[in-house]
Amino acid sequence: MYRVVDDGGFLAILDPNAYTSFISETFSSYEVLRRHFLEEMQKGTILVWGTGVANKWRIDVRFEQSDVVGFRQVTGPLNVSDGFLCLSDYGTLFGAALNKAASLPPGNKRSLYIQLASGRYTCRVVQMFDPEDDDCSDGDHDFLIELYSQESSPEPWLEIPWRFGEA
Repeated sequence: MYRVVDDGGFLAILDPNAYTSFISETFSSYEVLRRHFLEEMQKGTILVWGTGVANKWRIDVRFEQSDVVGFRQVTGPLNVSDGFLCLSDYGTLFGAALNKAASLPPGNKRSLYIQLASGRYTCRVVQMFDPEDDDCSDGDHDFLIELYSQESSPEPWLEIPWRFGEA
């Protein structure tokens, strides 16, 4: 089980060796960062999704497809270039976009690595709860991430799913 503290309402899974994190030391708008995420998602280096609320999330990662049903789900393509991926939050990604020397994940978050063989994967993200519910975090885990190979990859995401204010 992975635990990610999210103060900004977004989570991500990414290939830290392929994802280009730095934008500029002076960019200041969410829109610039959103466009950067979309460009990187087209390359298959990151998947970013909204959580609906800020929280400390419990994330279960599995390496096979299942029939688990949650409140909502989304599937996208993700590449692994060097044998691992990592989980991240909006604040960490924002900081890395401002600092050319930043590493993903930062040294204090190495526990967010996910080891798996290099290649192209389908990534299914299942949000287990309705973020509008007061008890949004009452199960074993809040998000399920499934990483698996299949013959045809899903289309890249054209937008960040489940942003704040979206159901």
